[in-house]
Amino acid sequence: MTGDDRGNRPPDGQDNGLRARLQAAADSLATAIGAPDGAGQLALEPVKTGRTARTFRLAAGTATGFLKLFDLQDAAAGLAFRRERDVCLWNRGSGQVARLLAYSDSGRYLVLEAGAAGQPENPEFFARALGKWTASFEARAPKAPGTGDWYSYLGNCRGVSSDVVEAARGRLEAIPLCGRAISRGDPALHNYISGPDGAFWGCDFEDARLRPRGWDFVMAQQALIQRWPDCFTTVLAAFCDGYALENRALTDLRELETVARVLFCAQAAARAA
Repeated sequence: MTGDDRGNRPPDGQDNGLRARLQAAADSLATAIGAPDGAGQLALEPVKTGRTARTFRLAAGTATGFLKLFDLQDAAAGLAFRRERDVCLWNRGSGQVARLLAYSDSGRYLVLEAGAAGQPENPEFFARALGKWTASFEARAPKAPGTGDWYSYLGNCRGVSSDVVEAARGRLEAIPLCGRAISRGDPALHNYISGPDGAFWGCDFEDARLRPRGWDFVMAQQALIQRWPDCFTTVLAAFCDGYALENRALTDLRELETVARVLFCAQAAARAA
């Protein structure tokens, strides 16, 4: 097994521990991606270091994959690993996430199918694909009961202006919470990539947890506005079109748009305060 960790190297003690973990798992990793010559030709290239995990690209000849390696000692990393593992498991066969090739509970790692580099370049195409993905993800997600209204929920969120939420109280109280579903929780748009044959994948589910149904719709709108402020009207319209195609009348699109607008203004006011 070979590797190049330059520019992304932890302290020496951590580096030694990392190398020992990778060496111990080398045969399993090679088998997971279908390496023709086993672990001897397995190469690892660092991709990203996050709060709870490090991601590597695996390669052996034409066989490739991604390894996500979670910290073994940190309790938060253990929770993040279980969240991401569970999302990958219940989305098997959905075409919405990278195929889970292997995982280890004791080793706290996931091996995932490698996707294509980059994203769709056209903003409206990307937004429409994201809308379809968001509605489909929620439709498949595990559900739980949830009652109340969006006024009460947003009033308890951090990083929002209570004055803005209060000013919209009448509108928000009229919009009920229609249960809860597992939400990806991370609106960062770089966490969506192109898969093979035109697939559109979500990745990084460390923050996935139960939230009000429609939460990912609301948060995705914020992210799209921030990415494309000069053409956000057409981008949001494309996003809503895509969402409506897969929504199956599970949530009211107009109500969610109202929540998204109020939240955007409440977050902007909080940042400016």
